[in-house]
Amino acid sequence: MSADRGRFRYNAATDSVSLHWPLGGDAASHRSIQRRVDKVSKGLGVLTDTNALVNSTWHPLGGAPMGTVCDLEGRVQGQRGLYVLDGALIPGTTGACNPSMTIAAVAERAMDAIIAHDIDTII
Repeated sequence: MSADRGRFRYNAATDSVSLHWPLGGDAASHRSIQRRVDKVSKGLGVLTDTNALVNSTWHPLGGAPMGTVCDLEGRVQGQRGLYVLDGALIPGTTGACNPSMTIAAVAERAMDAIIAHDIDTII
């Protein structure tokens, strides 16, 4: 986690909010990730800081991962009828690539089980 975090600032004159992120605020995290990429790829990998190209934000995986907070179909343990079927369900990593296809595949598989077992019994 970056020590230098961005801050939201409210401008009462324009009734707007903007995010201010310190230049180089992710430098320590970036160096740590680069060391891991180098180790895994034996120096053949390239890490591109997409924020240097276009400001962006992303949703980290986990938060309500299967096997801990949820079962394998995204049912939140102890919360009948509540499901998690987004990136929060994915524990850990998806191999340093955009996880959208992994998330979609997990959600599709989960929906098969939810439809087969939960319709008319839980929902």
